[in-house]
Amino acid sequence: ISIIIPCHRVVGTSGSLIGYAGGIEKKVALLMLEHTDMSRFFVPKKGTVF
Repeated sequence: ISIIIPCHRVVGTSGSLIGYAGGIEKKVALLMLEHTDMSRFFVPKKGTVF
């Protein structure tokens, strides 16, 4: 379902990967599966607050 409904592609205005119900790790995995250039994004660590 995650590939069909692409909520994992939502990125914050600052370029941070935010707001994915499946978790940031799964969001990153899906983006990498799509060969997304991850150098453009900030991947928050657990406990990071914006």
